[in-house]
Amino acid sequence: MGATVEIPVELYNKWLRAGEALDEWHDAFEDFLIFNNPALVRRLREARQEQLSGKTRPWEEFKRDFATSRKRAVSRLFLPYRPENRLAEMRSAYTIVTTRRFQRDFNELDLSVARRIMKKIDHLAAHPELVSQPLRNPPPGLEGVHKYRVGDYRILLWADHHSQVLTLHAVAHRSEIYRNL
Repeated sequence: MGATVEIPVELYNKWLRAGEALDEWHDAFEDFLIFNNPALVRRLREARQEQLSGKTRPWEEFKRDFATSRKRAVSRLFLPYRPENRLAEMRSAYTIVTTRRFQRDFNELDLSVARRIMKKIDHLAAHPELVSQPLRNPPPGLEGVHKYRVGDYRILLWADHHSQVLTLHAVAHRSEIYRNL
């Protein structure tokens, strides 16, 4: 076994700051890529119009329908009344609603990915503090859009902290966000 080398605190702190700077750069670059993808911006504008016109659907209702849909009824991944789903509903600090655009995106996901994203959305409802700063430099009309990471997928949403409502607008794989550049 090799010898242990003690790293000076100052050097360690520089390493930590460099890691934080790299994370910050990565977030800013991803925000730039999101808003420079014309197809994704078009989808976000469409979803925003649905939200503003009141064409949203409660998350729990969407989840139940998704779980019992003909294509997914055979899957054990989506039993409609699992105890952990009920606990998530009771703990939710925020109300979550979906747009049709989000629902279309979500229905195209692989079942295992959809299940993982469902769990993260339920967690987000119970812990809305995880939605922090909106994306940087949005085009007009898309101010206040946030992203939430779930593995290689990004959920794009609006957070109304005053009304305690999270509106889910789109879900996309990272590769889709970077497309058309």
